[in-house]
Amino acid sequence: MPSRSRARFSLSVGRGCRRRVREGSVCWVPRDSWKNFCRFSALVRPPLRKPLFAAFEGSSMFVQRSPDSLARAVRGALFSLCLPLATLPAMASAAAALQEYQIPAGELDVALNSFARQAGVLLSFDPALTAGQRSPGLRGEYPLEQGFARLLARSGLRAVQGADGDYRLEPIPAGENRLQLDDLHVRGRQAESAVGPVGGYVARRTRSATKTDASILETPQSISVISREQMQARGAATVEEALRYSPSVSTPYGYDPRYDWMSMRGFDVKGSTYRDGLLLNRSTYGLARPDAYLLERVEVLRGPASVLYGQSEPGGIVNLVSKRAPDTPLREVRLRAGSDQLGELAADVGGPLDEQGHWLYRVTLLGNDANGQVDKTGNQRQAFAPTLTWRPSEDTELTLFGMYQKDEGDFAFSRRFAPTLVNAFRLQHNRERDFYEGEPSFNRFDRAYASFGYELSHRLNDTWTLRQNLRYEQMNYDYRYLNNTGVAFAGTTLTRSANVKDEQFDGWTLDNQAQADFVTGPLTHQLLLGVDGRRLAAREISRFGAAPTLDLLNPVYGVNVPWPAKDADNDITRRQTGFYLQDQIAFDEHWHLLLGGRYDLARSETESNLGAARNTRDDEAFSGRVGLVYVADNGLAPYISYSESFNPTNSSDPASGRPFDPETGRQYEVGVKFQPEGERSFVSLALFDITKQNVVSTNPNDPNDRRQVGEVRSKGLEIEALASLTQGLDLHASYTRTNARIQKSVNAWEEGARLAFVPREQAALWLDYSLQDGPLAGFGVGGGVRYIGEASYTGQNPLFGLYGPRIIEAETAGYSLFDASLHYQLDGLRLALNGSNLGDREYVSSCDVQACYYGYGRTVTASATYNW
Repeated sequence: MPSRSRARFSLSVGRGCRRRVREGSVCWVPRDSWKNFCRFSALVRPPLRKPLFAAFEGSSMFVQRSPDSLARAVRGALFSLCLPLATLPAMASAAAALQEYQIPAGELDVALNSFARQAGVLLSFDPALTAGQRSPGLRGEYPLEQGFARLLARSGLRAVQGADGDYRLEPIPAGENRLQLDDLHVRGRQAESAVGPVGGYVARRTRSATKTDASILETPQSISVISREQMQARGAATVEEALRYSPSVSTPYGYDPRYDWMSMRGFDVKGSTYRDGLLLNRSTYGLARPDAYLLERVEVLRGPASVLYGQSEPGGIVNLVSKRAPDTPLREVRLRAGSDQLGELAADVGGPLDEQGHWLYRVTLLGNDANGQVDKTGNQRQAFAPTLTWRPSEDTELTLFGMYQKDEGDFAFSRRFAPTLVNAFRLQHNRERDFYEGEPSFNRFDRAYASFGYELSHRLNDTWTLRQNLRYEQMNYDYRYLNNTGVAFAGTTLTRSANVKDEQFDGWTLDNQAQADFVTGPLTHQLLLGVDGRRLAAREISRFGAAPTLDLLNPVYGVNVPWPAKDADNDITRRQTGFYLQDQIAFDEHWHLLLGGRYDLARSETESNLGAARNTRDDEAFSGRVGLVYVADNGLAPYISYSESFNPTNSSDPASGRPFDPETGRQYEVGVKFQPEGERSFVSLALFDITKQNVVSTNPNDPNDRRQVGEVRSKGLEIEALASLTQGLDLHASYTRTNARIQKSVNAWEEGARLAFVPREQAALWLDYSLQDGPLAGFGVGGGVRYIGEASYTGQNPLFGLYGPRIIEAETAGYSLFDASLHYQLDGLRLALNGSNLGDREYVSSCDVQACYYGYGRTVTASATYNW
């Protein structure tokens, strides 16, 4: 037999080796590494504290037992950090056998070397076996055997364990290739990617925070990921519903089927919504609302995000991750019916188009029809989202995205008059939440949105990867409504105005990225260089005029509404170009430093078609970001970060005529995250302090008195916990406390007042359990409660001088809402019954000086989903 050279790999004593110690298995290390390794013996649970540390050179054995007192102290500290999770059973032991790997694609021998070092095993092989071969890499959680199988896919090799515990490579015997692939398909677990399925409630990776495939635990900023499994469990049909249990997210205007109108940490994020990392372009009223069924996950990045995304509010961004073509066949049909005469049919199909898996596709479509919460309103929706992926090699991938969604129907606000403005005699008849203040022959809401784009990535070598993301968007928007303008003196007649918003836009967004992964001494870098830009061309026509009044006690509909005259007709062009740099630096196996900077150029042009007016403004800004996190061996990760934002204003100084400077924001955040190895749980706590400056404030008694002197400050605490506590039991809990106030204003009476519509406190808890065994296996029940605390609005009474005080404060009381679900899984069929606001509580989401806005009433939906 010819001699065979053996390549022995030096072993790093990392987190994976310590994981195996906790499981009670043997971890082989070089003799001179035992001193570094023994210090982790305190983490070994008492039943497993036995001779585990062996040196393979010289066959010597070293036994180390840690003091019981130290072990108890460590366990007590972990228990106190995550008390809710510690009270329930731990994950199944099979889950603990998984280990997370981050091995890039490249030369096969290099990938195997890295894998053996991370796994803590000894691997030997003939170098001729791997010569010229490449590996697809390994990212995600895998048991040891499946990790080897993924790395060696299509190599014709397999890893075999010898009697001494070492592994060696050998060619797969003829006729066994098919068996090996089948075994991988049956037993393997798909690695989680930053844009793929989560496979439960707890995500580990995200792209939203860094534009790279990054660990949430190692990113020094508050992040939430709402998985498809969570959306399905709660029956979420909109992004707003998907985020109901997330901290710091609130809905300032309650019921609104037009938009996902949300605020975060006290600041509006309706215009800071992204899809697949690119901004959803919008005109003044024209903003897309992608159906939740088209999405794989919804991600929230809290705090300023201008370093990566350009102009935005300092509260954060919401990134919608589209469904992508799967590696395995997918066929799904769903029927839904429920409250407000909802009827819906949806389908989701996809998979490989060829045996080699080079071409993958997915088509998601949906159609529904439903009435609205307000009388005489409703909406019909059609949505279609195809996706095609081409993988010509292990280094190149191109994904094409398409989307078309049309919403048409009627809309009216669900609101009542604020008690401060009813008049001196008080309103004799205030409205219920289903009261319709419009006119069926006039009101209309039509929105047609279409987009097409791609994501292209190519790995040049083991260091450099290039990416380009592009999307084109087009929207036609027709919105007509009657708006109340007050109540007549007697208090029974509603005066109304006719409003029309006719808008169209075309938008392009492009993001070019170059990523370099390299090492300098003890530092590991993931460097990101980027240039992005977007351009929007829109035409916006606005009409305004008088409309017939409406008797509140005896409303009569069917009257003629005169077509209002134009009050604005503008062509608008907006451009933004940004240059950004980011470096994620890891050192000492624990410390992770994030540095980022960006320079933006923004230009806006508005030309009136009703006259010769033409306004042009140019803005530029630099934004910075820095964060540091320490990831301990037990999964505890304290962090600190600082980040900045900028957002151009739309107004000018009336004194000089010059445009105001962009609004700027800065945030200081400290927090801690906890994600134990081998367990599907995640707990985070964050303290934040945001200051927004250069806010333009206006004197309500003099519209020409506008000055850029405003400042707003928002401070608060957030806690979030997600866990798959045991087989079939999932949890999502959160708590938020926010103190957002106006620090400076042109109006002295505003200073010190609470920021409008921001709840002081929020809390939510959701639990879902499915039976795993017995005659009722597959049956599950879920339940949740949401608490939204008091919110206030401080303003000036426009009736000052006739009735009431000059300065008024409208305040909403706190309220609790209850949700629930019943579901049954039988093979490929899933039956579910979901309900929200089960008590049908009539609550007010917010108030201003003119009106109070009702929240969503009780909704119940039944669905049947079949997969085959």
